[in-house]
Amino acid sequence: MDVKNTDQQSNLPLNLTSNKISQKTINNQKGKFVIAIGVVLLLLIVGGGSYYLGMMNGKSKASVPIQIPNPTNSLQTNPSPTLAPSSKAIPSPKVGFQQYTNDNLRYGFSYPVSDSLYKCPDIPCLSISRISLRVETLRTYELTPNDAKSSLMSADLFCSADGPGSSISCQNDKIEEYTNTLGFKGYKVSRTKTVTGTGAGFPAGTYKDTVYVYLLPEAKKRPGVSDYAGVMFAVDNPSQSNLSELNTTGGSFFTF
Repeated sequence: MDVKNTDQQSNLPLNLTSNKISQKTINNQKGKFVIAIGVVLLLLIVGGGSYYLGMMNGKSKASVPIQIPNPTNSLQTNPSPTLAPSSKAIPSPKVGFQQYTNDNLRYGFSYPVSDSLYKCPDIPCLSISRISLRVETLRTYELTPNDAKSSLMSADLFCSADGPGSSISCQNDKIEEYTNTLGFKGYKVSRTKTVTGTGAGFPAGTYKDTVYVYLLPEAKKRPGVSDYAGVMFAVDNPSQSNLSELNTTGGSFFTF
C-alpha cells in the first residue's frame, strides 16, 4: 500500500508540470496571436489612413479650377499700338532736295532745293519754271481708275495749246505700268509732241515726250468739280535735260 501511494505521489508533479508547460505554451501562442492581430489592425489603420488622405488630396487637386489666360483681357490690358489704315510714313527727301506735300489729296514729291515751286491759286496744280515742269491733278473723266490705260491713251494730258504764231499737239503712243524708286506704282505715258511756229518758247518740231501718272488713294471731291483721280508730271519743253529732271521728280511721288 505504501508503494502504490508512493507511485501515485511521484506521478502527480509530472502531470502538473506538463499542465503548466501546456498552459504556458497556450498563453504564449495567445500572446503572439494578439500581437499578430494588433500588427494587422495597425497595418489596416495605417493603410486605410494613407488611402483616405490620398483620396482627399486627389479631390482637393481636382477641385482647384485651372486658370486659363483670357486673351481678351490680355489685349485690353496691353493694347498693341496700331496705325490708322490710311496712315503711311512720309519718306525723307534726298540730300539737295526739298519736299512738297498735299494734306488734302495726301500725296507728295521731292524737288531741288534751288527751285521755287509755284502753286496755282484756285486749283491744285504746281509748276517749276526752270524746267517747265507741271504737276496737274486729273479728274475721273480724264482718268478712269478701273480702266486707267484706256482712258490715258485717249487723254490729252494738258498738252494741246494754241497761241499767236504757234500750236502744240500730242499723240499718245504707249502706256506702260511703272514703279518709281520709292515703290509706288503708276503709269508711264510715251507720246509724240508736235510744235509749230515760234511762240512755244522752244524750236518748232516733233519731240518724243514722257508723262508720269499716279492714281490717288481714292477720288477726292472738290466743290463744283468732278472727283480727282490722279496726279500727272510732265514738262512743256521736252528737252533731254528737262526730261531727265522730270524722271527724278516724277520718280519721287508718294502717298500717305
